Amino acid sequence: MPSKHDQSEPKLTVRVPKNLKNDAQKELALRGLQMRSFVVACLTALTKNPGELFALLKPHWPPKKPHLGGGIAVKRFREQSGYDGQSDDAASGSEEGSTR
Repeated sequence: MPSKHDQSEPKLTVRVPKNLKNDAQKELALRGLQMRSFVVACLTALTKNPGELFALLKPHWPPKKPHLGGGIAVKRFREQSGYDGQSDDAASGSEEGSTR
């Protein structure tokens, strides 16, 4: 059963390359640390010393990935499914309440 503590904190989900995650976990384990604590420490450093942290991270910053949500996701769904945005009734020419 999850603790109240776990439920009160917002979840942070990120995807990273498998090899990078494994290598990071090995480095943390060598120091007796866990990934969650490392992430919390990094976020704390960001809020306390953003300039220093960004200077340290600059050579390691990954390229920006395109955002695939919102309109792009809808457009991709419509292209792949053939859906044109109209309901079956509208596409067939019938109207609600029509007395044809």
